[in-house]
Amino acid sequence: MGIPHPAFPHDWPEDMHPMGWIFLHPPSDVNGSPGIGFEKDQINGLAKFVFDDLGAKLHVVEPRTYQLAISVGITGDDHPIGQLYEHIVDGADRTAVKIASGSLPPGVKLVGDRIVGTPMQSGIWLVDIHVGPLVHYQPPLNGGPLGTYNRGRWVSINTELEYPDPELTKEMRDALRAKLDELDARESEEGETP
Repeated sequence: MGIPHPAFPHDWPEDMHPMGWIFLHPPSDVNGSPGIGFEKDQINGLAKFVFDDLGAKLHVVEPRTYQLAISVGITGDDHPIGQLYEHIVDGADRTAVKIASGSLPPGVKLVGDRIVGTPMQSGIWLVDIHVGPLVHYQPPLNGGPLGTYNRGRWVSINTELEYPDPELTKEMRDALRAKLDELDARESEEGETP
């Protein structure tokens, strides 16, 4: 039975370790190329070791993005230059956090679950903060079972998941045949020369 997690919102076989989906086709390079494939026993063994024996935890945190405005300056309403700035990113102690490189004021950085530092330049920075899984699992689109030779892939959490086309019913096949017959007839008429 499946477990609800934004990184793997799919059913998971009951005979597999409940956290085994984490080891499905991890990318082998920064481009996400599939290069590693574990068999069922390997997935179960890895999941048992990492989660049961080592005690690793995977928190369920729904992905969200929000914008933080950091205003640094010398007016009374701005954060003063040269004084410690701190913002606690809610949920960052339990999941991944992503901030675009270069979007924080000089002297300020993400450390653990906090944006902290001493801003050294005045200005206004609009910082997009993503909290939660950065990827989710895209199953293979042929509708077949997951396996070494039927790979899914991990995609950005911002990529909408695709699903296989549903099986064609008799009514759908009949409608498709009728359209194809209509198209064949039209092409046949257009192809005739007087």
